[in-house]
Amino acid sequence: MRLSDVSLTAVATLRSQVIESRKTNPVIIDPMADLCLERLAELASTEERTRFFGRKLSPSLTRHLALRARKYDASANQFIAENPACLVLNLGCGFDTRYWRNRAKFRHPRWRR
Repeated sequence: MRLSDVSLTAVATLRSQVIESRKTNPVIIDPMADLCLERLAELASTEERTRFFGRKLSPSLTRHLALRARKYDASANQFIAENPACLVLNLGCGFDTRYWRNRAKFRHPRWRR
């Protein structure tokens, strides 16, 4: 697995969400981010694991990224609430786990199984 610097930025965002989710009073709770990060670690070579996980992320960056995710979640949730039959596309989102954080909040009848 070879990830570009842009992809490494996406991994840093994912790591930030995992770090925030594990706090006592998290800004967001994101178990899917934890699972994705775990799977990425399984696929990565020793060198890549060092590149992905060896860098320390500052607490202010971690909090900022979690607050940003929460704000985007709120915007998406508001749009879905106002447009229940809408279709939401999340293009160019990297390792974004917003779908899994928000899917339980809104269930259109045609999506229920």
